[in-house]
Amino acid sequence: MKNFRQNRQKYIFKSIVLPILLCTAILVIFILGVYKFNNLSLEQDRQLTLAAIKKATVQCYADEGRYPAQLDYLIENYGVKIDYDHFQVTYDCAAANVSPNIAVFRK
Repeated sequence: MKNFRQNRQKYIFKSIVLPILLCTAILVIFILGVYKFNNLSLEQDRQLTLAAIKKATVQCYADEGRYPAQLDYLIENYGVKIDYDHFQVTYDCAAANVSPNIAVFRK
């Protein structure tokens, strides 16, 4: 009788518990990978947004001889696109001939 119980416990572990544990581990690894990929993608988008704004400010200065006073000017006239759902942008222009302070933050 004791041998039957041991064999039954081994069978239950091998056929039920072990596959459930392996599937759970695979699912956790997959979810963590998706989360990490999403964070990397958002960080790259933040850097690209910052680079696009800086490039547009330099282009505006080259074309017009002054830096734009507001970010809206770059959006309207230089085609800068900002994803306000994911990012917050600070644009501080002290003078028309001084490069503005630009920062892009994730929300």
